[in-house]
Amino acid sequence: MRFDAPGGEIPGTKYVDDVALYPRPWTEILKVASEVCYLAPTLAAGAVVETVKLVQNETAAHFSGRLHEGVHTLIAVNVEPELVLVEWEFDGPVQLEVLFEDRAPANAVKSFTDLFKPLEVHVYQWPER
Repeated sequence: MRFDAPGGEIPGTKYVDDVALYPRPWTEILKVASEVCYLAPTLAAGAVVETVKLVQNETAAHFSGRLHEGVHTLIAVNVEPELVLVEWEFDGPVQLEVLFEDRAPANAVKSFTDLFKPLEVHVYQWPER
């Protein structure tokens, strides 16, 4: 699904949503809307699963795992205003992909270490074995 930025104004209001006036905010809004649209089926119909854990009980990383149509999705956020290094441990080797970032380990992994910037979100996916 593709979202297009509207332009112009709404007659009778002070509302202006012109992408030419605010290109960066519109770009970010459209990016987030596209990501949420992509994840919507998993968020709405995915079963909550616990197939991954933190190696150390890192309180700065909050996460939720879902399983939908044979694909695991892990959404994680650093809730602290500082860098956090997190190591994930999976139930078995997985072919991991970091969505929306074009990152993926070359081979299947049983654990994965990732760096989170302050308040950063990472979304991971891997097929069910």
